Amino acid sequence: SVLNRYVGFYGVGGYTYKKKYSLSGSIRVDQTNLFGTDPKYRYRPLWSAGFKWNMGKEDFLKSVDWIDMLDLRLSYGLTGNVDQTTTPNLVASLSNQSTYTAESIPYASISSAPNPLLRWEKTASYNVGFDYSFFKGLLNGKLDVYYKNSEDLLGTKEVNFTSGYATQRVNSGAMSNKGFELTVSSPWYRSNGLQLSSTLMFSYNKNTVTKTYYNPTQAAHLAISAYLMDGKPYDALYAYRYGGLTSGGTDYQNGVPIILRADGTATNHFQTDGTLLLDGSSTMGVDDVVYMGTKTPLINASFTQNIQFKGFELSALFLYYGGHKMYLPSFGFYNTDGNEDWVAKSWTPTNTSSTIPKSKIYYDPKISVVNVGSLEGMYIRSTENIAKGDFIRLRNIALSYTLPRALSNNIRLDRLKITGQINNPWIWSAAGKNYDSEAQSATSNTRSLSNWSLSAPTTYLLRLDVMF
Repeated sequence: SVLNRYVGFYGVGGYTYKKKYSLSGSIRVDQTNLFGTDPKYRYRPLWSAGFKWNMGKEDFLKSVDWIDMLDLRLSYGLTGNVDQTTTPNLVASLSNQSTYTAESIPYASISSAPNPLLRWEKTASYNVGFDYSFFKGLLNGKLDVYYKNSEDLLGTKEVNFTSGYATQRVNSGAMSNKGFELTVSSPWYRSNGLQLSSTLMFSYNKNTVTKTYYNPTQAAHLAISAYLMDGKPYDALYAYRYGGLTSGGTDYQNGVPIILRADGTATNHFQTDGTLLLDGSSTMGVDDVVYMGTKTPLINASFTQNIQFKGFELSALFLYYGGHKMYLPSFGFYNTDGNEDWVAKSWTPTNTSSTIPKSKIYYDPKISVVNVGSLEGMYIRSTENIAKGDFIRLRNIALSYTLPRALSNNIRLDRLKITGQINNPWIWSAAGKNYDSEAQSATSNTRSLSNWSLSAPTTYLLRLDVMF
């Protein structure tokens, strides 16, 4: 087991003047064995400061009857994160070998180079916000606009080979996030025991990488390995240009997906004897793929509707994610799953009108298996198989009934409530066919039937709450 040590000192303070102006602040200094030995980085403090102005209590707003409360918030903060999987110390693993000697000889292999400069991953946050309540509580919520700049992010970086290492995990990355969050809530109807209330939450966030670790040189570095690029989001999606299927030739020559370079030339070539020659993805540069967008939603929104009548309560929660891209399940030249019979729908000598590439059994046996596999990977990650990830989901709908207190007391109970709930009963997806971008992992650029995630299942819940 690994034993890490921590010690920290912190202080907080605040001051309010005339119940209208408030200042607050905090500061902390932490020490741990996970930091490097360089004193320049070991004792850097993390701190924050904030200001709040209760504008609704100012004389110039007291005469505005429809303003119940209006607060302005300003804040700045420097926060830090420490990665417990990274160490500033030289790390070696012990082993034994007896392959080349008569006796077992112990030896050590260096797995991690020392890093005396290891330090916090820091994020500087700027925030401007408003809290509000209008029309005697009929409309209330908050608005926050923020900018976050993260520096010294940890990543594996190529280093000079004369150091004895090819790569090292160091503090060398940076990215920014900017956006806003809006909340609007209203109990907009109350009459004769019937209460209707609604809550809308809407947020937008744009992420940009400003400093990266690697310099991609091949198309596969972006479309497959997901290298980061300056000026693009962290979860950027790149795709190979798709040019349709080959036609007009022999059965061996037709039904082959065409992958195009930036200059319009194809990666497949037919030789004079009719044999198909395929260029591997390593022959393509970074300009030969297309930036499609981000796999992380730019927009997150939710809408909650609540209806109460006497002891009954009905609520529904809708979600919307949008502004991002997703992979579609696609034909890996041989896969068939329970949802799509790709082989039956793909191109064959008797089904030449299909837009789905042919199965491997219809390729010329003289073609390199490696290059066919490369073509398969490029087709799966091509523009043909990228779609909008926007979706609207009914996350849950619930109906409950609370027994009146008088009746509860008659049976010696303080409270009795029964609730029925349905989770994920409905989804609309811009990609069609109920494709669910929320269910897809954002950690891998590989998308085929072998690792395609099913949509979130519909579940049913019946709950009984009893309080004595």
